[in-house]
Amino acid sequence: DQDNALYGFSKRQDGTELFVGYELTGIDNQDILIVNHENDGDLIWDQVLGGPSNDIGHYVSSTSEAILLTGTASLFSNQSITFLKLNEQGQLED
Repeated sequence: DQDNALYGFSKRQDGTELFVGYELTGIDNQDILIVNHENDGDLIWDQVLGGPSNDIGHYVSSTSEAILLTGTASLFSNQSITFLKLNEQGQLED
């Protein structure tokens, strides 16, 4: 799909797979897309995370307790590195 791109992949301990990249969510706006699915392709969940400017996920890994994601975020034409921690259902954690 021309509105999505996937950059990172990780196989979880339970055999499911994580993909991370971006989804085009508006004119010239990209937000982090993370997808968790069974190895047969059945979707478990997906999540779009981001703000008013471009946010892109580049790498994803998981532990038995959390999903860890790194990416980039743009704010006022500056790009910064983003680190996110998600729970097993893909929700942001503190």
